[in-house]
Order: sequence, then structure tokens, then C-alpha cells
Amino acid sequence: MSVPAGGGATATLSLPVTSFKPASNALVVRVPCAGGQKYVDKRYSVSVTPPRPGPFEFSVSPVGARLGLEVVVLVGLKNLGYDAELVSLTLSEGRCSADVPGRVSAGSSASVKVRFTPARAGECSVALRLRYRSPVTGEVYEDWASLSVRVYVRLSVSVWDHMGRPVSVTPTIDGKQESELWVLPGRHEVSVPAEVSVSSSEKLVFSRWFTGLNTASATIEVDGNAEGRTVYNRMYRITLDLRPALPYGEE
Repeated sequence: MSVPAGGGATATLSLPVTSFKPASNALVVRVPCAGGQKYVDKRYSVSVTPPRPGPFEFSVSPVGARLGLEVVVLVGLKNLGYDAELVSLTLSEGRCSADVPGRVSAGSSASVKVRFTPARAGECSVALRLRYRSPVTGEVYEDWASLSVRVYVRLSVSVWDHMGRPVSVTPTIDGKQESELWVLPGRHEVSVPAEVSVSSSEKLVFSRWFTGLNTASATIEVDGNAEGRTVYNRMYRITLDLRPALPYGEE
């Protein structure tokens, strides 16, 4: 290429990249002038940065779960960078397992099914951690997101008679006639009928809770799965015939 005095020119230079690792170097452009008697050198900095996979954008709805029971959570992922090979998707607490796809292409999306078993009750935020690697360099990256979780506990009431036999009586939990209810941790109201008619000659009379409380209504503080147990006494009608007995021999 020849450039006249006061003129200009543009040249395209292709540089082969032989390493997948980040690197930097200097490119020196030497231009001969004055018939090759003099040279003008210009130094340029050149950096090579391999394409980075991710980061990933998360989309996941708040989760309602039951303490000790598995729930399936769908996590949406969008790759905002170059191709990525997914390694794992985990939660910061509880037991979990995830079916991660092998590769998510640049700009594409994927849905991951996570099986989650909570270990504590209440409302909390659980951290999601996605690990993935570059298919070019093998370098591993991590992205994090927050998952809102509401974990309920099982509150149940069972009813027994004084002989240790189960009794068919429907209790009330927080105003609902249920023998079992999934609730958030805290204070809850439970009650049973004071008396239950079984037949014309038999009835059940409330005796006590297994804790010793002798009122049919109670307030229970729960922070995990709990059962309230009540005891009833069986009462029977006895009919006495008080008519005077006839003298012996008379009919």
C-alpha cells in the first residue's frame, strides 16, 4: 500500500486467536517512508477476551409449600450472554433437586423443574444459585436470585374417649370445622363440643386436653406440625325402677 504525502488510507488486518484464555499484547505497525530509509512505528494495545456465557435472568413465582412435603417449583431462565452449559441449580436451604438442561444457547430461555422440601416453617426468602460453565474455556460462573417461600404447618386435633378409643367428633380450628388444617406458624384457636350425643342412652362429655387443660376451647402456639389431643368421658343413662316389690306369693 502506498500513501502519498498528506493523504490517508485504511487497511484491514486479521489477527488469529490461538488461545481461549484472556490475554493482552501490543500490536506494532511500522510504516516505511523516504524510500525505505526511515520508519514510523505506532504501538496499539490488543486484548483478547473469550465470550462469556450468561448472565442469566430468573423468573419464578412465590411458592406456597407444606412443611416436610415436596413441592415442585418451575424456574424460568434466560441467557443474556453467549452459550452456557448448566451445571446445577440449588437452594440455600431445605432439600432440593433440579433437572437442568445441558446447554442454553445465547439469547435463549429454559425452564428448570426444582423439587423442594422445606425444612422450616413460616415466610422467608430462599436464595437460588445457578452454576454454569463456558463451553469454550470451561470456566464456571454463578448467578443468584431470591425466591419468596411461604411454608405452612399441619395443625390437627384428634378426639379419644377415656378408654383410649378414637371418637367421631369434629373439632373447630380457627373457626373452621376441620380436624386438620394447614396454617402459618403462630397462635391458633382450637375447640371441641362440650357434649356430644351418641344415642338416647349415651353421650360424650369433654374431660380434658392431653396437656391437662380442662376447657373445651384452647389457644395453641405452633412453629411446626402439631397435634392437639382431647379426651371425652362416656356417660350412660341408667333407668331405675323404684316401684315397690309385691309380697311373696302375690301376683
